Amino acid sequence: MNNYRPLTENEISQLTARQCRCTDWTLIQVDEEFCADSFLDVQFSGTIQLGSFNHTFTLKNGIQQRAGIYHAQVHNCTVGNSVYIANIHNYIANYDIESEAYIENVDCLSVDEASCFGNGTKLALLDETGSRELVIFDELSAQLAYILTLCRHQPKAIERINSFINEYTNRKKSTRGHIGQQAHITNCGTIKNVFIGNNASINGASLLQNGSINSHAIAPVNIGAQVIANDFILASGATLTDAAQIERCFVGQGTILSKQFSATDSVFFANCQGFHGEAVSVFAGPYTVTHHKSTLLIGGMFSFFNAGSGSNQSNHMYKLGPIHYGIVDRGTKMASDSYIPWPSRIGAFSLIMGKHKNKVDTSSLPFSYLIADNNETIIIPGISLLSIGTYRDVSKWPTRNNRKDEVKTDIISYPLFSPYTIQKIIRGKHLLIELLESKENTDTFIYFSDKIKIKANAVERGIKLYQSAINLYVGEIIFKKLQKEESLKGDETAYAEWMDLAGFIAPRELVNELLAKIESDNVNSLEEINAELAQLQDNYERDEWNYVLSILPEASHITSTRKEELIAFLSNKWIQAKEDLIKQLTNDARKEFADPVKVVFGIDQNEDNKQTEFEQIRGCVEDNSFIKHLVKRNEKRIEVIKHLKA
Repeated sequence: MNNYRPLTENEISQLTARQCRCTDWTLIQVDEEFCADSFLDVQFSGTIQLGSFNHTFTLKNGIQQRAGIYHAQVHNCTVGNSVYIANIHNYIANYDIESEAYIENVDCLSVDEASCFGNGTKLALLDETGSRELVIFDELSAQLAYILTLCRHQPKAIERINSFINEYTNRKKSTRGHIGQQAHITNCGTIKNVFIGNNASINGASLLQNGSINSHAIAPVNIGAQVIANDFILASGATLTDAAQIERCFVGQGTILSKQFSATDSVFFANCQGFHGEAVSVFAGPYTVTHHKSTLLIGGMFSFFNAGSGSNQSNHMYKLGPIHYGIVDRGTKMASDSYIPWPSRIGAFSLIMGKHKNKVDTSSLPFSYLIADNNETIIIPGISLLSIGTYRDVSKWPTRNNRKDEVKTDIISYPLFSPYTIQKIIRGKHLLIELLESKENTDTFIYFSDKIKIKANAVERGIKLYQSAINLYVGEIIFKKLQKEESLKGDETAYAEWMDLAGFIAPRELVNELLAKIESDNVNSLEEINAELAQLQDNYERDEWNYVLSILPEASHITSTRKEELIAFLSNKWIQAKEDLIKQLTNDARKEFADPVKVVFGIDQNEDNKQTEFEQIRGCVEDNSFIKHLVKRNEKRIEVIKHLKA
């Protein structure tokens, strides 16, 4: 902590000689180690506190800059030790600047009124008219945002949570801004009413206004050239570069928005990526990705999602305005130039192809293809279960976790199969059985609903695929349980209904209990809500085992929880199902090695050279790293099961 004192007459004379000016020198206090040589052409006004400036910055290009203030107007600021400020074209006003901050070539950096720095900003999320308005703040998580946006059936709980957020926002309100330790701010336009955390890097931003940049040394925030941001919050480790433009947005941990991407009234949680395209009123859960120009995400909720080039949605019918929105369950993809109208709900891990003209609800048919067919939609249920891309995507998500902060704000459930997806699969299986028994069908198609149809043979295949998925999931959880040598007994609580809270899988009943606690004043702060959610995460494996025990009848040839019978299921059925799946996935992968793919290889060469070049670049399917990983993993499990049997 600095020990401040008034300037001496000699120091005032030295500063004046170095073209420094002040209307009242008595309002300036300095550190004991103050040196006037660190200042040149500075206009001081208001109350000023200055630290020591015994430090030299070495830039990446090797240029060295001595700490101090040069060619700037500074009003009503505290400047910490070893800070460098130079070439401020207008002024720095009402900021507390921490040690070793580096600020150069900035038009204006000021707080001009009492500000909450983006906290308390209201977003018209999903419904552009604002019926699901979300208030953002520094510590917003995907799970809390889900509750606030989609649990409006419990208004008292929502009201109380918003009151907690309002209390937090009021605590942040100040007439002074903050620039953290080792923040680096260069070549920028106007920065107004912005909180800037430690180690933030801001280089070339055009306009930053009313926001918080919650940067940390371990997870710095990076803002690049020509960025424009209004009414925003950036979480630790976020990146905003290359002319990205956001307005009324929350950008979560490890998220990257770049390359002219624009967003309005949207939230992006952990590890999202947005390049080139546009987002409006979007709830982007973890790992929502859009990389292409002419791609629009509007009025939708997504997670683990990939938008193809030119894909888009529409959220109104030109009657009551943009009141509609859609829910796209985890793991879904939109193919290039695909389109779907809202309101629709798309089942988990589905693929949307073509331009659909009708609203659809395939939430009970996950892992499906949706293919536009003139004025109708064809569904191929369960077919994504045979796509190697589905399994490759799931395996890569944990490896692409960009969050460096020790505190991970969003809770993320990664597995492909979970109680949430399996409950959908079970419903889908029974739905397909009912459709197959229905008389209201043609020889070729069975109508799922008006203008939405499924080929009869696809219904039969879908039933088999869903049953296989159930067996694979049940076997996986049994295998893990036996490995841990834990008790196979469950308790009386088995939650039948599960929710996907923007990336986190949890029992619906427990989420409702949490909301009831909030309503009844048994949970009284944001910290307590986060603790309750963390407890759900801690109890996930216990609750999942109880769920698996409850659905054992859905898995073939399991009638009890006797260890011997469970091991027999694993060795006789589960491993065989795994091997069959690997064969199917290998066959799917083999398409990437077929002759049509080789057309661009060995240009102007004979067939032998073409094949040689292809093998040098692609190898063969058996050598593919992901296929080899699946095979090796299955071999290890066979050995474990043999050990369990012994």
